[in-house]
Amino acid sequence: MIDFDYIANIRGERLTSKRNAVFLIKTGSGCFIKKQYADTETLNREASALALLGAKGVSVPKVLHRSSNCCILEYLPGCTYVELTEKCTKDHPSALRDWFDDFYRAVPGKIKGDVNLRNFLYSDGKCFGVDFEEPMACGEPETDIGRLLAYFITYDPAFTLAKQKNASLYLTEFLKSGYCMQAIRCAFQTEIENMAARRGKSFCNKLIKAYSFFDRTERTFR
Repeated sequence: MIDFDYIANIRGERLTSKRNAVFLIKTGSGCFIKKQYADTETLNREASALALLGAKGVSVPKVLHRSSNCCILEYLPGCTYVELTEKCTKDHPSALRDWFDDFYRAVPGKIKGDVNLRNFLYSDGKCFGVDFEEPMACGEPETDIGRLLAYFITYDPAFTLAKQKNASLYLTEFLKSGYCMQAIRCAFQTEIENMAARRGKSFCNKLIKAYSFFDRTERTFR
């Protein structure tokens, strides 16, 4: 029997997370992810989202245990989609598209919102969504997809030929599910402009390059 109270009280290897303390815990019983939250509201929101999505067939980590300030989650070996921006096979984009299709069917009218590619893992041939600390927003799926592509091409190193090729593969997969090209493009441009506002003049100089990048990706699909 796994002693989750013990796991909740050991530190383990700290993983990268901007909001909360996240640890990889390795024990004789296996590997686990421990998330410590700054407030109970965030803990409850994420645990509830994971339970809801999991029950509806969306690939997310299972909540194995929760206490007043932490959750113990299923450990999923694999890599984040950030690691796949420069290298990918045809299976990676289709797995991500499948995840979004499942998500939108599970919670109609809602979007993920936080589509940082670090929030998606490729594990055992499937995509898993992680990090549901932020509330799901109302909106159209294309908002998520356009923002995701904007993140995709601007991860360091930004605007590479490999990212152009791979972004085309991802866009092609999303369009197979019937998502609207023009709506994706609008969301992409809006996010690029938001990035410019956040990052300042150095990024503003890249706006034209970012727009032409999407044009090339769109032409590749056609």
